[in-house]
This record gives sequence, structure tokens and C-alpha cells, in this order.
Amino acid sequence: AVKELDEKIDIFSFGNNMYSLLTGLWPFYVEDDDGVTQGKLINGTIAYIDERYRQRSFAERKLVEFIEKSWLFDPEERVSIFEIVDLLREAVQENSHLNR
Repeated sequence: AVKELDEKIDIFSFGNNMYSLLTGLWPFYVEDDDGVTQGKLINGTIAYIDERYRQRSFAERKLVEFIEKSWLFDPEERVSIFEIVDLLREAVQENSHLNR
């Protein structure tokens, strides 16, 4: 059965945009066939995120966290846009404390 789409698909897309900002690449950039990419997504495969992004800077680590929360396979478990806003605010506060 096909599930109806709601705003959670927009959160998934937001994760794709954050991935592009982080890496300079589009998720599944090695695939030329949209059907292959779609099949991966349907099977719950997410794009590769290099582990170094978790270690290089506070901002990159936070982006990885946001991407992963945006890409949760089950839309019911995926963050909402309001949770993303809260996470971004928390990251700004945490970063300001790190820079003191």
C-alpha cells in the first residue's frame, strides 16, 4: 500500500538540501539512473556521509545530526520543522557558549 505524502516528505527534502550544503554534492551523486536512486530510497538506503564531518567542526557535526534526523525512514519518527527550528536554536546557543 502506498502511503500518502505529508509535510514529512519536505523534511526529508530539507535533509537532502543540508547534505548538499555540507558536502557540495547531491545525495546518491554517483547514480545516473533516477530509478536506481528511487529504489534505494524505497529500501531505506541513505546517502553516504563521511565520518570526518562529525569530527571537523561543531557546525558540520550538527549538520550531520540534522540530516540524519531528517532522513529517518519512518516519517512518524522523522523530526518536524518545528523540531528542526528548536535544534537550530539550541545549536546556536551551544556554539555561542563554545566561543566564549
